[in-house]
Amino acid sequence: MKKVILAFIYIASLSIVGAQDNDRTVWRTWYMTPKDGKVKQLQKGLADHVAKFHGQG
Repeated sequence: MKKVILAFIYIASLSIVGAQDNDRTVWRTWYMTPKDGKVKQLQKGLADHVAKFHGQG
């Protein structure tokens, strides 16, 4: 029984160490600069995107 418990602790510790290797992006920042004369088009496009994909909230 003692060997089973020690084996379980060993395997659990290896899985915890392995789980910490992945780097995840928490957020991204995008900078957009509209071309000359396209400011209104960019604003409308962004507003449409937010309404369609992000909704109320």
